[in-house]
Amino acid sequence: MPNDIKTSTMEQQRLKNHLAQMQQKHFIEVREMEDRNAAGIQRLIEDHNLKMENLRRAYDVEISKEAETMDERLHDIRTKSTERVETEKRASDEEIEKIRTANQIKIQEYRKNGDAQLDNLRKQYQMVTENLHRQAKKTARRESEGS
Repeated sequence: MPNDIKTSTMEQQRLKNHLAQMQQKHFIEVREMEDRNAAGIQRLIEDHNLKMENLRRAYDVEISKEAETMDERLHDIRTKSTERVETEKRASDEEIEKIRTANQIKIQEYRKNGDAQLDNLRKQYQMVTENLHRQAKKTARRESEGS
C-alpha cells in the first residue's frame, strides 16, 4: 500500500505539474491571442484613420475643384455680360449716331427748301414790286400826258 500511496502521490504531483503547465500554456496562448487581437484592432484603427484622412483630402480636393469650376463659370458669365453690355452700348451709340445724322440731313433739307422758298418769294415780291413800279410809272405818265 505504501507503494500505492507513493505512486498515487507521484501521480498526483505529476498531474499537478501537468495542470500547471497546461494553465501556463493556456495563459500564454490567451495572452498571445489578446496581443494579436490588440495589434489587429490597432491596425484596423490606423487603417480607418488613414481612410478617413484620405476621404477628407479627397473631399477638400473635390470642394476645391468645384469652387474653381464655379469661379471660372462666374468669370465667364461676367465676361459675357460685360461683352453683351459693351455690344449693346455700341449698338445704341451707332443707332443714336444714325438718328443724329438723319436729323442733321433733314434739317439741312428743310433749310435748303426754306432758303429756296425764301428765294422764290423774294423773286416773286421783286417781280411784283417791279410790276407795280412799272404800272405806277405808266399810270404817272398817263396822268402827266392826260393833264
